Amino acid sequence: MFKVGLSAKIHIDGKDYSSHIEDLNSDVIYFATPIEKGRIIYLFEGKNVNIYITHKGAVYNFGGEVLEVTTTPTPLFKVKRPEKLHKIQRRQFFRLEKKQEVEFKILDDNCKEEISQTKLAHALDISGGGLKLATEEIIPVESYLELNLKLDIEEGSKRSTEEITCFGRIVHTKKIETTKVRIYHYGVEFLSLPQDKQDKIVRFIFSEQMKLRSKGRFSNEKQE
Repeated sequence: MFKVGLSAKIHIDGKDYSSHIEDLNSDVIYFATPIEKGRIIYLFEGKNVNIYITHKGAVYNFGGEVLEVTTTPTPLFKVKRPEKLHKIQRRQFFRLEKKQEVEFKILDDNCKEEISQTKLAHALDISGGGLKLATEEIIPVESYLELNLKLDIEEGSKRSTEEITCFGRIVHTKKIETTKVRIYHYGVEFLSLPQDKQDKIVRFIFSEQMKLRSKGRFSNEKQE
């Protein structure tokens, strides 16, 4: 799987940076030191990093410690080659059942003009491909939305909050009758979701999976 030139995302201190494999052997992997807007993101020996790579439609994750940093002739950092990878399918996303607040606005068919003001609702589940939205608002199927959600991600001792704004389309709806209020559940499909935002959602789901497993609870993910 690992090979020279393979693209990677390096997660450092709550941010993701693009990189790739420069060299490797049976024991270690050399990654290109990330560069953002022309500025080198300097690392140091002993720094913990999370690394994400893709292979045949799946995303793989492993954590490691920076073993060595070189600056010439090419800025590189070295990590131990992992014995085990965590795999998350991309073609068949896992849907995580977790209630959290989400803001939304209804847009026109071109996703440019706002038809409604910003409103607060709840996402009942989420995957890399969409989410289930719960609200008292009546929204027609095929409506376009702008969504804003915040994801709390825990990776080892590192914690970060990722704010994601994206577009979605309502593909189905279900009316839920309660004794106090009428609630609508909407299946929302993400539209043209950039890869970096999808990666953040996948990382969020992965971190929640790890928390559930560490507590010895059965995972409540569903496969789409």
